[in-house]
Amino acid sequence: MKLIHLLPPAVALLAFYPFSSQDKTSAEETAQLQEEVRTLKLVLDQAKQLPPPETDSIPSKDPAKANPENQEPAATLTIDELAKLIKSSQSGGMGDFRSMMKLQTRLMKLTQEELTELVKQTHASTLTETEKSGVQGMLVQLLSQKDPKAAVLALAGDGQKIATESMWQFNHTYQQWATKDPAAAAAWYDARIAAGYFENTALSGVNESRVQMESSLFTILLKDHPTAARTRLEALDPEERKAAIMRSHTLPGTPAAQEAFAGMVYDLIPEKEQPDVLSRLGASLARESDLKAVTSYLDRIQASPETRAATTLSAVQARIPYGETITLENSAAWRQWVQETAPDDAPGILGKAMASQKLTSDQIKDMPALLTQVSPPGKTDEVVAAFIDSGRHRLQGEAYLMAESIQNPEIKATTLDRLKSMGIKNPTASQPASTTHPTAPR
Repeated sequence: MKLIHLLPPAVALLAFYPFSSQDKTSAEETAQLQEEVRTLKLVLDQAKQLPPPETDSIPSKDPAKANPENQEPAATLTIDELAKLIKSSQSGGMGDFRSMMKLQTRLMKLTQEELTELVKQTHASTLTETEKSGVQGMLVQLLSQKDPKAAVLALAGDGQKIATESMWQFNHTYQQWATKDPAAAAAWYDARIAAGYFENTALSGVNESRVQMESSLFTILLKDHPTAARTRLEALDPEERKAAIMRSHTLPGTPAAQEAFAGMVYDLIPEKEQPDVLSRLGASLARESDLKAVTSYLDRIQASPETRAATTLSAVQARIPYGETITLENSAAWRQWVQETAPDDAPGILGKAMASQKLTSDQIKDMPALLTQVSPPGKTDEVVAAFIDSGRHRLQGEAYLMAESIQNPEIKATTLDRLKSMGIKNPTASQPASTTHPTAPR
């Protein structure tokens, strides 16, 4: 067997450790993770050049290799040894890569019971929280493939509290269990709540750990058990209800589930927050299907004008590929849909949608003319104002120049006041203007 044939599972093990500690990283941590990924790719390229290792078809002089019964039992692997091997793999050397390959082989030979025991041993280990999270992540990933329920119980059973560093992995594993047996998973989780493991100590009033768990259950229950999903939402505090829905990874796709979802939102979420929550499903439908599906959804749930406007914007933004430059041609279809779906709010939606793209300095300079072309008749000022308001952080001085081109005195004054309150000034105020900012006819 060639080494390269083993790369996919090895990559999964190597790549998991640096990402397992948390699902949100700072800019500095992100840069470090990117560097580790580049190192891993280099190691893989080097691995392709290595000669194939010995296989069972080639006799070996090593008694342990010649007779599998003489091999070191996989269960003799200790938690400290595993943590050391994971840490050493981060240097990216070929020796470390071979060590990780051997470690992978040993781990994949472990039985469900052996993996469970190793996970339990991590709780009493002297590892740092980060090291413990890495070890648990690797073991739980393998154990969950055999039995996600066993993985959850090993990680959080016997009264163990889940460390912040391990919460992402725990939620993912719990969701696997809940997908297979939602009733049993919900019962276990409710018992944990009753035992006080999810008491809210956050100053914000939102229990983050519980919200994550509830969002996983809500996603699963809503599909086939909408009544149970609603009951769980009703038991949460108002702020936690919205957060649980907004963090749901997969929203309902069938018309009946969509209507049940909207009914819960109408009954349980404050009216002023409903458009934000309901628009999330519209964005999901736009990504997974098309804009016609979004129109049908809005009609079925009898969306309010506010919900229709918010959903229309979210759907259009979901349809714009990241990094794509919006042109008059490639935006024609969704611009027409916007004006048909939310005609009264179309100018604001169009301006915000145009600002959602990645803009270069040249594109920003050409934007006033393009905004004029995409605007409904007589609504250019409203489109420009919405574009500035949505993209002002990136536009900076250019935003001020564009605001100066607005013809409607009231819209112009409001837009300039908002920019001044943010400290955005006229870039040409201290020096003679060399060029005039393009002003398209209204």
